[in-house]
Amino acid sequence: MVWTAGNGGSGTLASHLAIGLTLNTRRSGGRPFRASCLGADAAMLSAAANDFGAENALRVIFECNARSGDVLCVFSVSGESVNVNNAIVAATEIGVPVIALVGSHESTAARLADHPIVLGSLEPGIAEDLASAIMHAMYCTFMYEDQTNPPAEFANAS
Repeated sequence: MVWTAGNGGSGTLASHLAIGLTLNTRRSGGRPFRASCLGADAAMLSAAANDFGAENALRVIFECNARSGDVLCVFSVSGESVNVNNAIVAATEIGVPVIALVGSHESTAARLADHPIVLGSLEPGIAEDLASAIMHAMYCTFMYEDQTNPPAEFANAS
């Protein structure tokens, strides 16, 4: 299972990655992943925030659902979002590897993650655009993996 997480625009990218790994990959004929965004279920997120505090909401949802063999992919421009970093800590404690797309290598999320992908900008618009390109590359890699020929719309691209 691929778990994704982020806040605001980064949360949107996290949700988009989960969709790309599942529905878009299946639609294109690839082998879909099991993937879910920790913040996508508003009722669960609000219940976790109410019961355990906003800073622990993603962590608690992750701890309740993650298993050995899973992966956590987080998006955080600043790399300092406490709720995202607490989910990273939970993943580490469970033994789940973490990929973090972050603005700076000096951020807490970059230091906590097993595989930081540093975007090189703390400007949200720039960092999120870069993260979007990487996120699309991540799931597009799997969309056509079982096909000998690329889709027709790519065949004539120059």
